Amino acid sequence: MPKVELTIKNLRKESGITQNDLAKALGVTFQTVSKWENGSSYPDIALLPELAEYFKVSVDQILGLSRAYDKNYVVKGSDKTEYWSNKQDYINATRRFFWNDDYFQFIFTRVLNINKQVDIIDFGCGTGYLGGKLMSFLPQGSHYTGVDFSREFLDQLEDDLEKHRDSIKVIESDINTYIPDKKHDIAICQALLRHTSNPHEIISKMIQSVKPGGLVICIEVNRPFEALGTMLESLEYEPLQDIAPYSKLWKSELDNEGRDFSIGLKLPFLLEEAGLERVDIRLNDKVEFYSKNNKKLGVDMKKYCDLKGWKKLSIEEEHTLMSFLENRGYTPGEVQDFIETKSRIAKHIGALKKVESLVSLTGTLISYGYKPTY
Repeated sequence: MPKVELTIKNLRKESGITQNDLAKALGVTFQTVSKWENGSSYPDIALLPELAEYFKVSVDQILGLSRAYDKNYVVKGSDKTEYWSNKQDYINATRRFFWNDDYFQFIFTRVLNINKQVDIIDFGCGTGYLGGKLMSFLPQGSHYTGVDFSREFLDQLEDDLEKHRDSIKVIESDINTYIPDKKHDIAICQALLRHTSNPHEIISKMIQSVKPGGLVICIEVNRPFEALGTMLESLEYEPLQDIAPYSKLWKSELDNEGRDFSIGLKLPFLLEEAGLERVDIRLNDKVEFYSKNNKKLGVDMKKYCDLKGWKKLSIEEEHTLMSFLENRGYTPGEVQDFIETKSRIAKHIGALKKVESLVSLTGTLISYGYKPTY
């Protein structure tokens, strides 16, 4: 059984308050606080949540059962190579949620009118999913350049696009420091800007990389859309995934890192602000349907839930998540709400007495504009 070692004294000193201050806040005597701190007695169990709320930590941290989190904001670093070094399987598994082939071709040939050979540069190309889809139908003579900071991703891109080897080029470079060495017809990125702290600078670099009259395309998921876009057959109007517990996380990462989970909806503003003309936006039609009549539904549903993080957390995973959220400014009560929301879908699906169908909308948005010719 874990040993209880109260951290009240350390927390109080870190906060710069006296025993009397803490006693008044909790409605006890300073002698009681002194006994807690010297280990001669313990707080009543009903006071533990109040202590946790007062110091903005978890009850486990009050009891010394989990490591105190770093009160200095810990940057996620999703725009760094290290963050993606072990996520190649995740990238490959999630790309299939982005596009229906027919709509992809419709957007590029009918909406964007790409019907002649073009030279495309893909910022943050990853494993080449977008490049593969583009090269499958672009007119003969088209050329694709993929830029990414992961050699591992670029190796897969070259392997997967081997049949187009004479028409592709890969550049291993950090997008933040990359300087285009030529002008292209089109600059494109997908699922990149929500992971960067400087989307304005990336967009500016994309514009610099195209010729006058060139096309800039940014494809991004809008997380609130994605979070609300899941429906089980047995549900009515109650959302399967409540976005309220996520809002504080999104706001915290926007304020501290510049990462914007709603950037999909904001891109038209950013593109116009950057000087592009004829800016427009389209909503991707991709929706996943898991039918109860599909014999593989159980396997497919489990894979899908695992990718979404909809599962019962282990004690270690829960403590890691708690520390992460507390570092983002969540109170103990908000942490608990978040964890319950995270596992709620898995619990709901696991408790079903019969197999149900599920529909999930990703909410991907395609924004684009043209570089002025003057």
